[in-house]
Amino acid sequence: MAYIRINQIAERLGGIHQSTVWRKLSTDPRAPKAVRLGSRLTVFDEAEVERWIAGLVEAARRNPAPRKLPDTDAIRRGAATRKALRQAAK
Repeated sequence: MAYIRINQIAERLGGIHQSTVWRKLSTDPRAPKAVRLGSRLTVFDEAEVERWIAGLVEAARRNPAPRKLPDTDAIRRGAATRKALRQAAK
């Protein structure tokens, strides 16, 4: 049985921050359970982590996050506001 640490899980999840990994682990009931080997050492079963990540990937493929493009009117308003601010600064 191989064990991995939280920083290795963060790398496997695309380099996200370790605190984000801890948050995902604490909110997902399917997440692997931590194994405390000491007061400052926590590891996870590598096979469980791999299954969990595979489940996350599969869920993302089944239900992708919607992509919201910016509203063109909002872009124009933003550009007009920036132009007005530049002129006022002159």
